[in-house]
Amino acid sequence: SDFTCALREDGTVVCWGSRADGRLGDGMNAGSRSTPAAVTGLTGATAIAVGATHACALVSGGVRCWGDNDHGQLGDASTLDSAVPVAVRNITNAVALDAGDDFTCVVRSTGRVACWGSDVDGRLGNGAITGDQSIPVEAAVIGVSPVGAATGVALGDNHACAIVQGATLGVQRLYCWGRNASGQVGDGTMTSAISPVDVSAGFSGYFLVAAGTAHTCASSVTSGTYSLRCWGENADGQVGDNSMMDRSAAVAVFGLTRVTHLTAGGAHTCARLTDASLRCWGANASGQLGDGSTMRRLTPTTVLLGGLPPTTYLAASVSAGALHTCAVELDGTPTCWGSNGSGRLGSAAPAITPGPVDVVPPL
Repeated sequence: SDFTCALREDGTVVCWGSRADGRLGDGMNAGSRSTPAAVTGLTGATAIAVGATHACALVSGGVRCWGDNDHGQLGDASTLDSAVPVAVRNITNAVALDAGDDFTCVVRSTGRVACWGSDVDGRLGNGAITGDQSIPVEAAVIGVSPVGAATGVALGDNHACAIVQGATLGVQRLYCWGRNASGQVGDGTMTSAISPVDVSAGFSGYFLVAAGTAHTCASSVTSGTYSLRCWGENADGQVGDNSMMDRSAAVAVFGLTRVTHLTAGGAHTCARLTDASLRCWGANASGQLGDGSTMRRLTPTTVLLGGLPPTTYLAASVSAGALHTCAVELDGTPTCWGSNGSGRLGSAAPAITPGPVDVVPPL
């Protein structure tokens, strides 16, 4: 993505970066801006999701989306781009959402998953390749006995994963589907899956999942033991296992076990640890790892604040884009680093910024 959005405490949403296709939601569809602009007419949002060229917000169980709609990813029964939010059809009970390259999914309060947009490689998970869908369709298996209800969903460019409640309370399993050319589904093959498949691989207690362009990471806890594992494309080390080999099944991230937040970008991954510090790994040509360099990292590296000497950056949350990363500091200050193409860092920072800079003006 070449734009960024943030949810404010008052339920409004602001975006900055490229305005192409109306992706900032401010009523304009050309040019770019490096300072935050309010999304037109959007209030009461409780969650947001940013895809490659579109974005969505959760509002009182409904979903409103804006930006590119070539494949119906806005869910309004059309394929017309929109520079202002439009209501997704037939969604009134959403509790979680995420956005991929050209598709979108929500978790309903019933535990079912509904998706819309492009269905290439089965990314909608409805058990068939049905072509573009401009209104939501139900993903197969999840929320249908004996498979439990979904509690969260994560979308990559062309694949998706959901955390699913198991038969035993507190035992959450992981299901994934869609494109699998790099092993990003995690079922040990590189064959795309048109329906969700269980990729828990003997682990349970999943509570975090993140999907990047073509890789996936998830965190679980079993009998008090925490595990952080990744799989899929690994050409830049985004799997974090100190190699550059694609992985079709989960492998442990080098040196990390317990994390509180997890996010995956184009070809990099970041996690927040229990001490509020951040670790990132993978591609870094644009400085998206935030460690003060542009060197690829095959294992986690610490995000640093500039200065002599540099100090460890502390954050409340973190989110990764294709070539940049943003986080909220403990005092609520939003910061970004990496590529500043189209002004996506929200400031006049250099084109390549390898460490956190404040979004200007403050949100």
